[in-house]
Amino acid sequence: MINHFELKIFPKVEDVCRAAANIFFDLLNSDGKNTFIVPGGTTPHMFYYYLAQQVCNWKNTTLVLSDERLVREDSPESNYGMIKRKLLELIRIERSPKLINVVNGFSPDYSNQILESLNFRTRQLLPPKAAFLGIGTDGHTASLFSGFEDSLHDKETFILINRSSEKFQRISVSLKILSETPLLFFLVSGKKKKTVLKQIINASEESGQLPVQDLFKKAKGKVTILCDKSASPDQ
Repeated sequence: MINHFELKIFPKVEDVCRAAANIFFDLLNSDGKNTFIVPGGTTPHMFYYYLAQQVCNWKNTTLVLSDERLVREDSPESNYGMIKRKLLELIRIERSPKLINVVNGFSPDYSNQILESLNFRTRQLLPPKAAFLGIGTDGHTASLFSGFEDSLHDKETFILINRSSEKFQRISVSLKILSETPLLFFLVSGKKKKTVLKQIINASEESGQLPVQDLFKKAKGKVTILCDKSASPDQ
């Protein structure tokens, strides 16, 4: 069994997101560079809402998306657009954190140039103080999916992911960068995540590795899973 993590169970998804926001707030007020990797997806919506309510001073804070779909900012698939709506538009502009736009001038014909520019822009921000992430029902985190093992271990900060099942490309933080991040927090909710969370927790060292299990094994810092009761493998 893989024991390299701490599991914290909360009654509801709102409690998961509130706990994550409290952790973020405490880290924001601790020593060190305030660079954080933050998640996309749907579970973190309340996380950003609580941050907007709780944090008054975002000075010298940089948020870097864990991953992004190469779509326009106004697309419902855009994580950058989601964070603008759920966080930035709820706080005063002069107090806003710096949110790194992964796409930064989207064009589907220039994905390699976008990736090169992003790696150049984020290199000076490393290492992040912490990363807040999600876990998919298939065991992916960020946009690190099974079947892309050669790319997952790339030494660059961000990597390009092309999935045949999707019309868009993705850019994801690399497994290497996440494994070197001192604090990893995973926000997990919903009964659909129960099966994969049980698989992650009960996996042996010899069993096949999902991307998130691979990260758990390679993580050099502390790993914490924050989940609600409906996702808990013990409920």
